[in-house]
Amino acid sequence: MKVGKMSVTDYQSDEKSYDCLFNDSLILIANNQLGDALKLLDLAQSVCTTQNQDLDAGDLLLELAPIKLTIAYIYQVQGRISEAKALLDEFRNNETVDHMTKLVTTNNYYALEGIPDSKSSIALRDLDYQARMHKLQQKLTKPQSNVLMKNKLLLQFHAHALSKSSKYFTKAFTSEYQKLYPGDYTFNVYKVLNQLDITISDVNDGNAEQCARKLYQHAKTDLSEPERISTTLLLVAVNNIMGRYDQCLSVLEKIWDSRTSETLIPALAGTLFGLLNELNYHQDDQRDSLSKTKAKQTSFIVALIKYFQDHGVSKCYNFAREIAFRLYQNGDEKAEDVLRVLQKEDPQDRLVAAALDGDNSKLDKVETLQSSTDINELLSTSIASMIPAPPATSTKRTFKPSISKVHKNKRKPRFSAKKEFVAAEKFNAADLDEERWLPMRLRSYYKPTKKDRKKGGQQGALEQPKDKKKKKSKK
Repeated sequence: MKVGKMSVTDYQSDEKSYDCLFNDSLILIANNQLGDALKLLDLAQSVCTTQNQDLDAGDLLLELAPIKLTIAYIYQVQGRISEAKALLDEFRNNETVDHMTKLVTTNNYYALEGIPDSKSSIALRDLDYQARMHKLQQKLTKPQSNVLMKNKLLLQFHAHALSKSSKYFTKAFTSEYQKLYPGDYTFNVYKVLNQLDITISDVNDGNAEQCARKLYQHAKTDLSEPERISTTLLLVAVNNIMGRYDQCLSVLEKIWDSRTSETLIPALAGTLFGLLNELNYHQDDQRDSLSKTKAKQTSFIVALIKYFQDHGVSKCYNFAREIAFRLYQNGDEKAEDVLRVLQKEDPQDRLVAAALDGDNSKLDKVETLQSSTDINELLSTSIASMIPAPPATSTKRTFKPSISKVHKNKRKPRFSAKKEFVAAEKFNAADLDEERWLPMRLRSYYKPTKKDRKKGGQQGALEQPKDKKKKKSKK
């Protein structure tokens, strides 16, 4: 069911409830009415602040968090980066916000700022996806968890911290993920990259040809369907950097020809469609190659249209819509066949109806799509002021006075195995030995050993020898 467009005036009756205003703004965002949604969010923020004046600053900020984070998101989409960062900073520097708000704030802030490869490890540690997702597993929706998992894998890949034994690469996880998100091969792509030891630096540092060779050889081995498609999509990306498409085109055609008539993989079909279009533009001087490419493209489009007509487009409406308008843009007569199927599926799609009937009266007016900013104001604006400046790094160092403390390790008293602790109630002072303070040799019950008898009790001192002849003393 498609929701019709609405304006801010439709919500004036609900001004007293900022929750309703916030929910209605989300509907406007879904309809891509960002300007009206922003006005509604500003109104919701004002109502929320007025109705919660008794709250302290921390509690009020928590109450305003969903509204402000949504405003920051609209700023981000509109390219107003500095304003979006200013809103997110209110939550980043506040310790009273909850885990959910902290996660959204930190994640969106890094999305605004961008993460260079040299700082990917720091960002990965700061975001701490694993711990936060565990704490919020009951609050996060499935799409939110999906995005966070993809962000985690992307950062790990750039930080060279992606383990080959990761749970995301197991057969059980990938098969379960395909059931939840059919056609999404993100985790299989990372699995192939990790398995072939291909890093982001290998592609960026001019080793694309070596990476393409690895992927092409891997694609020819006996692989499961998700791994084969993931390898092929990676090969297309690397071949695109090289400017050569012979390797990926042959693999794509084999997969497309081997499919059954009941199955359609939008990622694969869209890639093949775009690749054939690209080759049409770059083979103007080669008549034989151009004619072969056009023949391949024609047969591919005919097979695609037949699938749409036989099975409908309910499961791949947006994909079929994209194909239809690409054909319409190229002046292909077959675009009308796809547009007819789309109109049958959704008669309320005004853009499809306008393309078929040639009547633009039902579309939005041009004034609603134009910016209200004067052209002279745009020209007078300095470009330097529009480019966000990198944050200045402070070189000041604060020295703390060193406090020297001597830490002595406390040792536990060592007792022999024979010694036992006597309980307080069993202790009797009369049983103690009265001579326990005397040395052992001086105690009345001491019996010297044979060795002690030889020493004579002088503790090792030697007796002075006696002179046999005494000298007479001189008088």
